[in-house]
Amino acid sequence: MKKAGGGAEATLYETTFEGKPALAKKRLPKKYRHPVLDERLRSRRTRQEAKILRAAKQEANVPELYAETRYELIESRVEGVLLRKRLEKKGGGNECAEAGRQLALLHCAGIVHGDYSTSNVLVGGKVTVIDFGLGSFSREIEKRAEDVLLFRKSLEAREDELFPRFAEGYAAVLGGKEAQGVLERADAIISRARYAHRQPE
Repeated sequence: MKKAGGGAEATLYETTFEGKPALAKKRLPKKYRHPVLDERLRSRRTRQEAKILRAAKQEANVPELYAETRYELIESRVEGVLLRKRLEKKGGGNECAEAGRQLALLHCAGIVHGDYSTSNVLVGGKVTVIDFGLGSFSREIEKRAEDVLLFRKSLEAREDELFPRFAEGYAAVLGGKEAQGVLERADAIISRARYAHRQPE
């Protein structure tokens, strides 16, 4: 299989499943961890991600889970370009608004992504959310706000231009009052961080 990317959590390989293009997401052993702990963590995280993917597929645009083993997931291969790369050019407002909608759909279903950034959103025929390796089931406003804040930070120099579009899409699905609460909590997290940074040592 050809390596297709990955990070600290897992490695991706191009493959096929029943004749369809697919990606194999493998959680490989970590030598720095005790073998028993390593196996337990990899198994638990793979199982958790599979549950989240199945639930998310009912609500939002995410890859389809084809198969699952103890340390590996086989997912549909989604064609497209990372939103991060798309935003290197002009425009991108519509895609950011749709990224807001997709996150709100996940939050409505009680799913927190855990690493929601422009590097985990694919733009192709539609906007698709990928990589739920740090995801969880939660309706806590703080965790929802952290998803929003991670996306906001990932917009970097174009935050002032594009975050309002994202927030607009998010509020269109989650509802004005509920979305406002999440967005205000994200602002509060930023304020806390700035305050802590200003405090003398």
